[in-house]
Amino acid sequence: MSCRFWHIDAFSNQAYKGNPAFVALLDAPPADEAILSTVASEFGRPINAFVWADPVPGRPEAGGSEFVARFFTPSSLIPLSGHGALSAGHTLWEAGLFGADESVTLLTLAGRVKVSRDGGGFTMLMPAYTPEPAPDLAHVPAALGLPADSPVLRTIRSEGIEDYLVVLPTATMVAEFQPDQELIANNTSFGLILTAQSAHGEADFVSRFFAPNFGVLEDWVTGISHSSLFPFWAGRLGKVVLRGHQISRRDGYVGGRIVADGVLMSGDAVTLATGTFTTLF
Repeated sequence: MSCRFWHIDAFSNQAYKGNPAFVALLDAPPADEAILSTVASEFGRPINAFVWADPVPGRPEAGGSEFVARFFTPSSLIPLSGHGALSAGHTLWEAGLFGADESVTLLTLAGRVKVSRDGGGFTMLMPAYTPEPAPDLAHVPAALGLPADSPVLRTIRSEGIEDYLVVLPTATMVAEFQPDQELIANNTSFGLILTAQSAHGEADFVSRFFAPNFGVLEDWVTGISHSSLFPFWAGRLGKVVLRGHQISRRDGYVGGRIVADGVLMSGDAVTLATGTFTTLF
C-alpha cells in the first residue's frame, strides 16, 4: 500500500519553528496497526501520525467527518498528541477533506478530538486535566537540580500515564534549565513540565516539556502538556482565555480557552514537505 504524507511544523506560522510531525493519510485502515510503529521509527519525528477515514474514505459530509488517528513517538504508541492532532487537521484541510466552515473529528485512543479551521490556523477541543498537589513528589525538583521548594503537581491523563508539573519562580529559570536525560527518566513517569509566569506580554506563562522515557528528551511545542497548563494557570491568574509560550529551541505559542467540556486549543501550522510513501506495508 502506498500513501501520501505531509511534514508539518505545528504551533508556528514559520517553517523550521514549532514542533515537526510526520502525517500519513491512508486510503484504508491498516491490516495490522503494529506496522505503524516501524514506520514511525523510520521517519523519527517527535510525533508520527497515521490517519484514515472512518468508515470509508472520500470527501465527508460537511461538519460530520470522522477519521481514525494514531500517534507515535519514535519509540512508542501514545493515546493523544496535541501537535499531532493539529498536524492531522492541517493535513486533512490541505487534502481538501474539509472546508473553512467545516470540522473533522479525530478518533484517538484518548477519545474524540474535534478540529476546525480558525482564520489562518486551527482550533481543537482537547481534554482538560487538573493538576493536583503531589506531596510524595517533593523530592523531584532537588533531584533535577531545581529549587527544592518548587511546587510539584501531578496530572493523571489515563491509567499509567501521568505528568509531573514543576512551578518555578521565574521564566528565566525555565529557559536556563539544562536537561539530564537519565535524571529526568529516573525521576518521572511519563512527562516533566516546567512552567513559570511569563515575564512579557506576549504570553501568560512559559513552559518546557520532557519525556525521555518515551523517546523524546525535550518536546519543542507540546499540545498535550497545555491540557494541564491552561487549567492550572487559569486558576492562578483568574482567566479563561490564555496564551502559552513554549520556550524550547524551536519556540512556539499555543492559545487556549477554558470551556465546559475541555480546552479549546488554537495554533498555526505550516507544510514543510509532501510526498508519497511507496512501501508502507
